[in-house]
Amino acid sequence: MIKPYKSFNFLIEHSAISAKISLVLFLLFFQTSGFSQIIGGFPNRIKWNQIENDTVQVVFPAGMDYWGQRVANIAAFMASKNDSSLVTPPFKTTIFVRNLTTIPNGFVAIAPYRAGFFSTPAYNQFNGLSSWIDLLSIHEYRHVLQYSKVMVKRKWSPEHILFGQGGWAVISFIVLPNWYWEGDAVKTETLYTHSGRGRVPGFYLQFPALRAMGNKYNFEKTRAGSFKDYVPNHYALGYHLTSYLQMNFGEPIWDQVVTNSVRRYALISHSIKKSTGLKTRSLYAKSMTRIDSIIGTNFIFSDKAVLSYQPRDYTEYELIKASDNKNLIYVKTSFKNIPAYYFFDGKKEKKLFEPGFRTNEHWFDLKNNRLVWAELYPDVYWGNENFSAIKIYNLSTGKATYLASKKTKWFYPKWAENGTAIAVLESKENGTQNALLVDTTGRVLNRIEIEQGAFVSSIVKANNNGILVVYNKDEKTWFTQLDFDGSEPHQIGPVFYAPLRHPVVFNNAIYFSTVVGHTEQIVRLNLLQNTSEIMSDVPFRAIDPLVVEDTLYYVSYEGIGYSIRKKTNKKVGDYTPVYPKMAFYTSLEKGFPSQVNKISHTEYKVKSYKKSSGLINIHSWFPWVFGPNFGLTLFLENKLATFQSTLTYVYNSNEKASQFVGEIIYAQLYPSFFVGASHTLNRNANNGIIESNANFFNSRSWSETDFYGGITLPFYLMRGKWSRFLSFRTSTHYLIANLNEASPTLSKISFPYYQNRVQFYNLLRTSHRQIFPRWGQNLVIEQQQSFDNNIAEQYTFLGTFYFPGIIQTHSLSVRPAYKYEPLGKQYYFLDSYPSTYGYNRPFGENSLGLLFRYTLPLWYPDKSIPGFVFFKRIYSTAFYNYSKYYDAINTSGQLVNTILQRSTGLELNFDLVLFRIVPFRIGVRASYRFDPEPEASRVKYDLIIYAITF
Repeated sequence: MIKPYKSFNFLIEHSAISAKISLVLFLLFFQTSGFSQIIGGFPNRIKWNQIENDTVQVVFPAGMDYWGQRVANIAAFMASKNDSSLVTPPFKTTIFVRNLTTIPNGFVAIAPYRAGFFSTPAYNQFNGLSSWIDLLSIHEYRHVLQYSKVMVKRKWSPEHILFGQGGWAVISFIVLPNWYWEGDAVKTETLYTHSGRGRVPGFYLQFPALRAMGNKYNFEKTRAGSFKDYVPNHYALGYHLTSYLQMNFGEPIWDQVVTNSVRRYALISHSIKKSTGLKTRSLYAKSMTRIDSIIGTNFIFSDKAVLSYQPRDYTEYELIKASDNKNLIYVKTSFKNIPAYYFFDGKKEKKLFEPGFRTNEHWFDLKNNRLVWAELYPDVYWGNENFSAIKIYNLSTGKATYLASKKTKWFYPKWAENGTAIAVLESKENGTQNALLVDTTGRVLNRIEIEQGAFVSSIVKANNNGILVVYNKDEKTWFTQLDFDGSEPHQIGPVFYAPLRHPVVFNNAIYFSTVVGHTEQIVRLNLLQNTSEIMSDVPFRAIDPLVVEDTLYYVSYEGIGYSIRKKTNKKVGDYTPVYPKMAFYTSLEKGFPSQVNKISHTEYKVKSYKKSSGLINIHSWFPWVFGPNFGLTLFLENKLATFQSTLTYVYNSNEKASQFVGEIIYAQLYPSFFVGASHTLNRNANNGIIESNANFFNSRSWSETDFYGGITLPFYLMRGKWSRFLSFRTSTHYLIANLNEASPTLSKISFPYYQNRVQFYNLLRTSHRQIFPRWGQNLVIEQQQSFDNNIAEQYTFLGTFYFPGIIQTHSLSVRPAYKYEPLGKQYYFLDSYPSTYGYNRPFGENSLGLLFRYTLPLWYPDKSIPGFVFFKRIYSTAFYNYSKYYDAINTSGQLVNTILQRSTGLELNFDLVLFRIVPFRIGVRASYRFDPEPEASRVKYDLIIYAITF
């Protein structure tokens, strides 16, 4: 007998019809979320140039011609490759090379269709030592080809006709999971270079190490993630699944699978089954079993553990340093706690402080009881620009200060030997790099320019004469001495072929971690004998070396957590540099070398690119077909994301009302400005019009037109561990309401009014398991006021204040709310004032509310109905809600002095993942009402849908 959930799983796993069901559900969600993109301007100082060929249009800031040419050449090369794993003519795209952020990243988007490459290189070399732009371009252009497969096969298909580019986005999301998109791109970056994440142990060893240590997760948990255990992300999962299938069924297999999925609305699991006979879960099981057979089980860690992870709280240690008295200082993060610096004296561990957000590279240095590191530092005005500022913490005083120069892109700070200066690596807006020596105020003492095409990833040591660095070029790396006197760089030691991570100097030797076989080990370069020696022998990864006298400390990655271990400072073998192999799937390489040197160096013509290009770009449209609303929304957005517009017509069949809405946002300048208009026919009077302080005009309607324009001033104020943002929005409106349609005793009203809104939040960073911040404030103040005070007036204040709970994952919040809207006005605005839990909200001239909530997790079940729903977390909230309305109108339409509403109760909430792709939060609330209406029950139950996120 087949159980009901098994039958549903059969539908999800095997039937192409299920893709259509998913499509309907997805479009229902999109009816509320739309196709809007985040809009934000670039500083007006940026002048854009462009290169165009048959394959791509590359748009880049003036002065970055070298990288613009390189991206164009790589795109042309990738488009011309005869890769049978994905056969498709490429859709020509526009790639924007963005140089204002310190975060190494990239994206390809369908609606509107374009790509963005963030040019600041990854100092931690998380994807290997090849050029950042090369690896980024290969990876992201693979996404272009993947999307091209969808767009070519689905051109003028029903979803394209109905939704434009947004229809392609929906189909791409539903039929092809994120593990395919990213796993296939990681596999491609690995096959085409001597680098790529498939050659980096920190990436490819995540699943093997977890399984070897006893955590063999099922497919449902691997897809959904977990709040209880560490689960590798979809990049790592996809690398293993796509590589395993290609290794066993040949290179064309993925083209067959993808072609079938996009042609027939078939989920990828159905297509894999059709082509190989394997279900997705079977593919996962077989690939993991093969990993187990290669890596083995029951590993022994022979070196002594100084500090180790907690079995029930995934813990990560980073970057061990020694204070002047030989005590250890390091960074520690866990699922319960945000990153912090800790001190360990051999007996007790003490938390020192919590640093700010670290992006790009995780590194700090210690000398003379002073820590130095780099933190993310946003530009105040522009959301697309941020910096990497240097910060110093004095262990003796407990105070931290930024260097005076904050708007910098400085990375990997290293104290000079004299302790009075700091060496840093600088990324410039034109894509070049400098090595600097600065004093503790941020003043530049010396500068060395790095040649174009090379990349310095870390600093080994520095003094007044020069800087010893790790130098990367042409997919090779070596130690190089850079001198301030202008002499030629001097290579030290041999050439290496894998990243050299976090090097430190001790007694005429350099210690670092690098790839050894399929593991990562500590290696020592003996500068006197010019020999390389392996210093550790761990099952997976030994990183972040520290040498104190005759003891070698290192961080050991052990799958379910990290430990700090130590051993005698003696070698365990000799090291010979070799190119790292593609882990676990070397047969896919076919013996061919890196393709990077085969990329042409064609010099394309450079032209200017106008910021106004493509302003009128209708990329998607959304028909409102799920009643009671019927209509159409057009989405316009230029590819630079500085101009955005929506045009909507909606007809509500219940109220027989029509509405036309149009809005334009222009964010190229600061502040951004917007204009818009709306026209509503047959607006329902339940919204709030009152005649002579009497009853609401129930079941009556009128027409209304609103023209408006205004500006928005955002301020990005994030500092340290606090996410902080402030915005001001002000607009002027002119409203025309034909009230004589609602009642012959009323006349047409037309009046100007203004609307002001201030929003501020200041939220402490949260850990993986924290549902809400332990500290924080979120405030909104809004004013809507007619120029003539006798027509309409409204003031609203909403706030949420967060406080620590009893333990780390608990949270207490207090939400005050206040609204003032005097009676006797001719018009009443819409508002966002919250209802009291368990009650319908009345109308009052003065409305005051307080909500207390205490939230705590109950269970991390990690259980599933396969293919349908995965239960990640169950948490509960106890609450008390108090509201009082003065000079209020009750449900009978009578004016009373006060209405009191009080309630208390519990919520039971569920964090779920639906169909393996949709994060979903739902809950049920039971409210005990102290002040129910006559004959009403004291207990009221509500279903709560918190969020649907993609």
